[in-house]
Amino acid sequence: MKVVVDDLEVQVRNINYRQKKGLQGEYMDVYGKSAKIKQKDFNLLLASVAEIAFSNPEEAFKDYDSITEDKILIQTLMDYLELSDQSKKIEGD
Repeated sequence: MKVVVDDLEVQVRNINYRQKKGLQGEYMDVYGKSAKIKQKDFNLLLASVAEIAFSNPEEAFKDYDSITEDKILIQTLMDYLELSDQSKKIEGD
């Protein structure tokens, strides 16, 4: 699967059903409880995305700054959970 962020196109692994359901739960744990999101919880959610998307996340992100890394992981999360315009185009909605 390809994720597009700014002018970057990044190849990530596809997500399976079990991983998707797990991410949905983590996403709701972070975003569903309150309007105030804890940075630690948010970072752990992105780490879960990175571990699904890449066989070696540290290697995959060695050439990116932390802002670009977070943008890629957030877009990947949105695509995995079919919450982005990009994912809706892929799914044909």
